Amino acid sequence: MAGFNQGTFKFLQSDKQNGAALWWGESLLTTQRDITQLDFFDLNYRFIKDSTYEIVLHPGGNQNDIKDSSAKNEYPNIWLLADNLGKSLFSIALSDLGQKASSILTDTAVFQKYTEEFPELISLPGMNAATGPAKASYENLKNSTGPLETSPAIISATYLCQVPRRRAMGTLIMALILANLVLLRASWALLTFFTSFYVAQFDPAGT
Repeated sequence: MAGFNQGTFKFLQSDKQNGAALWWGESLLTTQRDITQLDFFDLNYRFIKDSTYEIVLHPGGNQNDIKDSSAKNEYPNIWLLADNLGKSLFSIALSDLGQKASSILTDTAVFQKYTEEFPELISLPGMNAATGPAKASYENLKNSTGPLETSPAIISATYLCQVPRRRAMGTLIMALILANLVLLRASWALLTFFTSFYVAQFDPAGT
């Protein structure tokens, strides 16, 4: 992803022929909707009532949306909580992509609305997940946290490599002198050995 600026983005490669799925996905993500509206998501559900074992599903006989179901306190009356959870996950995914629009995480007024019931929620009996790290609303904690800003996720890696460097001139000269001395000594040792062997073959008495 590249080109993050004021909530906009662009894929690094946009190929509608060889990557049509990503091309359409890029197009869909650029459509902006008001995330605060209760019709932001299409409502679909299916569950069984624990008292009558009646199957309740949508779409089906009940055509109410989240707003209507919440206003009527329809069983199991989790509509706003489910809507908040979905929008939280949606906003986190957008933030990871560098999107700022249609996100509850970058609008202070909207974010305060979605966190104002934190103290009551975490004290409810039967909570099946560990709460936190925030245990109070944004209004109460905003002075102790940073600004509501997001940045796109970046995949990076650090490579360790050795870059060849030329030695100093003095070091090179000393290395050459030492190499020549070693070669000269080896040559002298070989010459002495073969000379002694030759003399011993032709003059065993050493005369």
